[in-house]
Amino acid sequence: MLTIREAQLRAFSVHRTARFVDEMVQHIHASLPDHYAALRDDGTRAAVERGVVSAGHYGLTSEDCAACFIRLAFLFDEDFHKQQPWAVEALRVRDGDTEFDRTARLAEAAMAHLKQAAGLSE
Repeated sequence: MLTIREAQLRAFSVHRTARFVDEMVQHIHASLPDHYAALRDDGTRAAVERGVVSAGHYGLTSEDCAACFIRLAFLFDEDFHKQQPWAVEALRVRDGDTEFDRTARLAEAAMAHLKQAAGLSE
């Protein structure tokens, strides 16, 4: 029988998080090159790490949900989730919802905000 100790689980989690951060830094470099150039690798990495922590405060712990949150932080502002009313409302936990529900609301709210800012909303 295989027994996994808590220390081993923590080590695995740290490794998984480090890999995710590395992948997000590469993603930001490829998809937002001006942001990456302004922050350079160390700054981008630090911003991604802060984004992981902030996403976790909302229970967004899957890689897909955390990645969506981090992308929005790069597009709007690192504290968008505290400053933008549409983000605050989207991230509010509702009975029976999941992190995927909150992430979908967040993405929809961000798109609606962008359309309104561009004068494209109905």
